[in-house]
Amino acid sequence: FDVETVKKKFNSEGCESGLIGWSRKPCAFTGTRVRIPPPPPFNIMSEEYQTTKESYDKHVDEYVKNTYHTTPPPINEFIQSLPGNAKVVDIGCGPGRDSNAFIKAGIDYLGIDFSGATIEKARELNPNASFIVEDFKKLDFKKESVDAFWAIASLYHLSRADFKEVIKQLYGFLKEGGQMFIVMKKGTGEHFNEDLRYSSGKKFISLYELEELEAIYKEVGFSIKEIFVVEKNEVNTHLENEYENRGVVVAWLIK
Repeated sequence: FDVETVKKKFNSEGCESGLIGWSRKPCAFTGTRVRIPPPPPFNIMSEEYQTTKESYDKHVDEYVKNTYHTTPPPINEFIQSLPGNAKVVDIGCGPGRDSNAFIKAGIDYLGIDFSGATIEKARELNPNASFIVEDFKKLDFKKESVDAFWAIASLYHLSRADFKEVIKQLYGFLKEGGQMFIVMKKGTGEHFNEDLRYSSGKKFISLYELEELEAIYKEVGFSIKEIFVVEKNEVNTHLENEYENRGVVVAWLIK
């Protein structure tokens, strides 16, 4: 995920900024292969995925204002546990809030998000980091090529069925001994939810209890270094509302 390598590929192979993975020409860069589906971009997305993506696209500036100053407390401990020059993929990187911490530590960082507008903002705010637009369900890294995945409050936008399949894929992409840090919403069921932090903030979310997630992770093959619930009143959020009125299940997983 070398920054200069990615930038050179953008320029030399004619990849459209913000639409990597949907370009007319493939962009070859470290560890990934890019597909060339027919236009328009993301035309195969489910209603749930598309509606959620559009919400993030529409409110990217508000999202930056409300969340960019918050940094997950475990990030430094997680970084310290990684090998030198580790390859780390930030799934659901948003506007790149966590990228600087990884870059400063010498991490080979790649941020991925399904929102094109959010990735454009990430590139604007973090010019030294690498970002691409990609569907979480269609990641295509080489087997055992990634040292760690960082997935903070992103994969709960997948349906419950899709989440299980994506976790299996991520496990396969990790090197032996690779790690994953993941935060999911606590609760039961899956549904559209109005995110009252923004106007027209309709998003699809899937909710899980700790025991259910623990079973999924173990079934895939992960060892669990840590798994715990952070209740609502302990979560650093920027507005009290129904969307945020839940705790989260935090897990640190090892392959």
